[in-house]
Amino acid sequence: MKLFTLLILFVSITACQAQVSYKILEGTWKIEGKEKYEVWESDNSGLTGSSYGIKDGAKRTTETLEIKEEEGKVIYRATVPNQNNGATIPFTLNADKAEILSFENPEHDFPTQIIYEPVSDSRVLVKVLGGDGKGFSYYMDKQ
Repeated sequence: MKLFTLLILFVSITACQAQVSYKILEGTWKIEGKEKYEVWESDNSGLTGSSYGIKDGAKRTTETLEIKEEEGKVIYRATVPNQNNGATIPFTLNADKAEILSFENPEHDFPTQIIYEPVSDSRVLVKVLGGDGKGFSYYMDKQ
């Protein structure tokens, strides 16, 4: 009977830890305290997006982004024009981390990990980390 109870408990806990979908990012997000934004739009195979800032009333794109499902994996791609010789850098979703979206590329110099941690339906904590676990973080609010 104890074994059966433990099995039921395990199944219940596992069922409650459903993977967060990257589709929660769809929409326009504002970085707290700054005139910087991330915009994600749905397309046939995932999301496309960009980061931009507003300075002196002008919009300036700083990064192009995409999240696509490929061969059973979810890949986040970031292209920053003035970094990595303009190359697009891929990060693979770590599906073992069900409560967050942890996109990882341990071969990249910095960042090696980009994390979106939902706080609510309209707020996420973003962490940009290096291999040593150090980096920076900020909150974004859905507009």
